[in-house]
Amino acid sequence: MTDKHEDFWFRAIPFFVRREYAQGSIVFSRGDKSKEFYLLEEGMFRAEYDLEQGKYFESIVAGTTCGELPFFSATKRTATVTTEKKTVAWVLNKKSWESMQKIQPDIAKELLEISLKLTSERMSAITSYVLTSAG
Repeated sequence: MTDKHEDFWFRAIPFFVRREYAQGSIVFSRGDKSKEFYLLEEGMFRAEYDLEQGKYFESIVAGTTCGELPFFSATKRTATVTTEKKTVAWVLNKKSWESMQKIQPDIAKELLEISLKLTSERMSAITSYVLTSAG
């Protein structure tokens, strides 16, 4: 989803904090104010959406992101996310995001573009689920 190489992304490291989660931890709940964005290094998150058509579950695996849409759009969480197993994530909070935009605007722009692409993929999957369930 990006043509940027490791050297480019190394400059983003100071803005993230490494966090470990035990199996069964609640990362955030639906309706919470969005304060953080997550990059999973290892492990797995499980996002549970409670839709009118029923519940929808999504597995978020290592090497992907979590919580990008509510974080970057400053909206409330749309899912409850828990850990399926011990998970290590790199976390970006609002203050660090604001700093990144000022200090490393090229990284912030690229991160936002990748997040929008990932959100588009997730929304397509959820829309397909809703349409299939409604029929």
